Amino acid sequence: MIKEFGCHTEFVERDAELKPALKRAFDFVRKESKPAFVEVFVDPDVLQEIWAGLLTAGMGSIPWDELPEEGQRIIEAGGMVNMMYAQIVHPSWQPHLFKF
Repeated sequence: MIKEFGCHTEFVERDAELKPALKRAFDFVRKESKPAFVEVFVDPDVLQEIWAGLLTAGMGSIPWDELPEEGQRIIEAGGMVNMMYAQIVHPSWQPHLFKF
């Protein structure tokens, strides 16, 4: 639907395709002054690892029991949460962060 309005659209399925797709999208936006839409297929297991390791600071306000079980498992395995963030996550995380 977005393409019908003259906007740039792409569907990305592999890691190696993401950066070139984003470059094409940004180039299109700069040149045409129209929106671009890049749809990205995300593997839920990989997403959990990225979320647990890199996005904890932004997502740490979610109570522990609302986290997906896979995310809890990865965090409890240790080393996935930077200790710098341990003080700013939801208090319900504390017992799980220090198990290791």
